[in-house]
Amino acid sequence: MKTIKSISIRKFIEISELIKDETTLEERMKVIQIVSECTMDDIRLLPIDILNNIWEEFVKNCFDLGDGSVDNIITIDGKSYGLTNVKKLTVGEMADIDVLKNHPILNYNLHKIMAILYRPLISKLPFKIDEYSSEGYEERAELFADKMPVKVALNTAVFFLNILGNLNGVTKDYSEATKNQPTKKKATKERTKKSHVVGVRLSIFWRRITSLTLTRLRKLN
Repeated sequence: MKTIKSISIRKFIEISELIKDETTLEERMKVIQIVSECTMDDIRLLPIDILNNIWEEFVKNCFDLGDGSVDNIITIDGKSYGLTNVKKLTVGEMADIDVLKNHPILNYNLHKIMAILYRPLISKLPFKIDEYSSEGYEERAELFADKMPVKVALNTAVFFLNILGNLNGVTKDYSEATKNQPTKKKATKERTKKSHVVGVRLSIFWRRITSLTLTRLRKLN
């Protein structure tokens, strides 16, 4: 069986529920079956030391985030995508991420969140990407699900988390902040407040899921 050097976001979502603090032999076998696309019968024929080596290499290659560097530009199928300035996310971008992150299955919408953060590159100098819109979004999300290495997505998620973690806290919930329409005079102030509210909520959420996921992955060795 060849070394598993990388997995897609879709494969990662599929195995997320199998990643626990203590993985059993059967769970490791199931994960390897999913990511390698081998049959369980083939995996059962492996010597235990070979299976353990495959597991250790899989965890190292796919989940060791290294120095945490983020790719500002990624290329998939010959097309380049640039990372939006996460310090200047719009209310629309953060509100959509806020909805996506609420799915009960851990990491279920990771590819869709990446499709919000990474958009078609217009130019490198000056750095410019497409405006955020629904056009092409679903197709991009599906492409990322199948072909974006999960390492790229996880490093971006951690980076995003750290940026949002530096926002000032606010006490009102996003839904409360948007309940009453602001007057024209206070529109700018209210938009800023909403951005901060959603950012703090996302920061808390992603700190929880990223910590949980990375803690589980470290215990896989």
